[in-house]
Amino acid sequence: MEFTDTAELREGAGRAAPPARPDRAGLIVLGLAHDNESRGLRLLAEMANRSDRMEQEILVFAPGAAPRVQAQAYEIGAGAVMPGPFDAAEIAARMRLLQVRLTRRRALRRALSESLRASVTDPLTGLHNRRFALPRLAQISRAAVMRGEGFAVMVADLDHFKEVNDRHGHAAGDLVLQAVAQEMRRNLRTEDVLARIGGEEFLAILPGIRAEMAHAIARRICARIREAPVALPDLPRGLPLTISVGLTIGGAGLRSPEELLADADRALYAAKRAGRDQVHCHPVAPPAQAETRRLGVGG
Repeated sequence: MEFTDTAELREGAGRAAPPARPDRAGLIVLGLAHDNESRGLRLLAEMANRSDRMEQEILVFAPGAAPRVQAQAYEIGAGAVMPGPFDAAEIAARMRLLQVRLTRRRALRRALSESLRASVTDPLTGLHNRRFALPRLAQISRAAVMRGEGFAVMVADLDHFKEVNDRHGHAAGDLVLQAVAQEMRRNLRTEDVLARIGGEEFLAILPGIRAEMAHAIARRICARIREAPVALPDLPRGLPLTISVGLTIGGAGLRSPEELLADADRALYAAKRAGRDQVHCHPVAPPAQAETRRLGVGG
């Protein structure tokens, strides 16, 4: 609980200065001086407009205040106004009521926040999902055009993942997807967006990057997946894996986000056809002029 005495407030630029933000926002008790109610109401307005307002309830003591002043306090944002006479039991009851209301509102906000987070998160890997990634791709594409920067769109798909499920079971397949997601996250930059957009398919969006660096990151991901077998209950030494990556570079605004994603998919299919465990970039050049090279034996 935070107690504020309006008589001790500083005046700044003609306004009452709001109190410093408490360590924990919660129930705030504000007293309106009978001879300076307008100053207290200004302070109430300042407090009601704070960024943590939804984490507060304000109880106003307004001894002898006229109904007009009480109505103003409610309109500004007071949770309860007590004009007196004051009774300890009534004050305690008002505080309990406001605290219950605050607790319920906090629980509702937490539930809403968790629901929103769950709606854009893949529950298995903890990565973003398609619902988050595609609008984010559109945002990054618009920003790249405005800034004159390039960005990369990368679609990666585990090779022969169906065989993992068939031979070792779906629980093992889940462990593989989690391990691959973590490995990809470790090999991307902090600002990059990584999402699981299909069963064993991942989308990475790399803003503000040149083609050469994007290629290098994609090749590193292929190498790391190949070099880090995933330990399974029936395979203590680990299950060898490979991944194929399709890559395209955007930034000029000539292709829509949907077209960029489709081009990255085409490059992915080219990598699969070429033997897997490698990176291809769209447009895919003829073999003699390929911009990307085979990185290992296909899975």
